Amino acid sequence: MIKRIIKSLLVLTVVLATAGIATRAWFTNQVTAADNQITTGTLLLAIDSTRTHTYVGTWGYPNAYVVVEDVDGLSTPYYTFEPWVSAEPGSYAVYNGVWPRPAGNFSAWLAIRNKGSLPENYRAYALGDWTAGPRFGTGTCPSLNNAVDTLVSVANVHSYPSDNCQSSQECANLYYGLKTGPWTNKAGVTASDSGPVTGYYNDGGSLAANEFVIYRVDFNLSSTADDCYQGATYEYDLVGQAKQLDASWL
Repeated sequence: MIKRIIKSLLVLTVVLATAGIATRAWFTNQVTAADNQITTGTLLLAIDSTRTHTYVGTWGYPNAYVVVEDVDGLSTPYYTFEPWVSAEPGSYAVYNGVWPRPAGNFSAWLAIRNKGSLPENYRAYALGDWTAGPRFGTGTCPSLNNAVDTLVSVANVHSYPSDNCQSSQECANLYYGLKTGPWTNKAGVTASDSGPVTGYYNDGGSLAANEFVIYRVDFNLSSTADDCYQGATYEYDLVGQAKQLDASWL
């Protein structure tokens, strides 16, 4: 009898407790911080050059540089490099910046610039071939399609770190033109590279946001270019590539 009473009291206690839970009220509150945003960074590369006819004064004309290729989702060409006219076989630069240029002496000055918000690795290469020539396909001269594209090569690619190129007017105008904007010249050690015009240069180089580095590219026309190449035209594109740091090149 006592066990039955105890068992009944336990059942009653559980029932009352359950009923209390079902009927008991609590204060609650909820807030929402809405419209939060995550904005992705940008990986943008620009190639700048200088045009010799823009020199004004002794140094530092603010508009002395032009964007020759600006990658912003799409490749947008603005200007080409200054053309190399009256190229001579066996001629190439180490150009000292004197204007007008000595005959047969040619260098292209350019800046690789990170215009995005993310740090990036960069590299560049050139693609070129002969596009016209009055002697191609005549006599013993090769046809245009068989012209030797490797007769034009890169003799030297030389980088200029911070404050190290003002002895050349072309480089100085490029440097001071960029310095008028929110750009910083990358510091470092001078370096050079050379090889075929279609080679990669500075594979693995890096730039922080708003940072640029200046290069002088010396082109060479081989001394083996014979009479078949007189008056011919060689065209090349300089292609810049950028990627996230430590990512693989595609």
